Amino acid sequence: MTLEFHRPESGRGAPWTPPLVGPVFADQGLCGVSASAGLFRMHDGESGPIAQRFVDAVYPRTRSLHADVFGFDWRARQFAVTRDLGHDDTVADSAGTVVVLDPFDVSITPWTTLEQFEQALSLPVAEEFLGPALFTSWRSAKDVSSLDLDHCAGASVPAFYGGQLDVSNLDYNDVDVYLTFIATLWLKSQNLPADSTPPDLSDLTPWRNQ
Repeated sequence: MTLEFHRPESGRGAPWTPPLVGPVFADQGLCGVSASAGLFRMHDGESGPIAQRFVDAVYPRTRSLHADVFGFDWRARQFAVTRDLGHDDTVADSAGTVVVLDPFDVSITPWTTLEQFEQALSLPVAEEFLGPALFTSWRSAKDVSSLDLDHCAGASVPAFYGGQLDVSNLDYNDVDVYLTFIATLWLKSQNLPADSTPPDLSDLTPWRNQ
């Protein structure tokens, strides 16, 4: 798969250079660019802090992982750099490992090194991971032509509360509101008994369709 990146929207594209990422993407003018109708996007100075707040609220406390975000896909999965584990998920890598942090199930998926990330995006495994077919089906069902930097396909019910990854469970949402909602639900779920029944979320989703 070859991702064709497009220039940032008007007024967007301010540099985003968190410590673990540095200026590697900013120096190439990639902050705020988008590929394939929003299938994958690079953070800029506006979207980056929003995603970073989510990661900082959830992952260090409950997953023992510190990471700095630099990109995200259509489901608001965050591509980030960490030094807490290696790309083989076993050994710490002082140079930094790219991981994908998924708000749907709060999982951590090691990808590759930061230096190899752009090359890795062109591999078939990257296409399978990003899920362009599901993205196309979702856009058709929701009548969404493309996603800008502020929006995503957010799960109405996350996996940790029994949600399924399908078109019917994905709504067009504001990224900030969606990530805030997921962080709130996840942190509350950590205090529930392991055998408890997931709560009814029908009255807890005011963020839907924002």
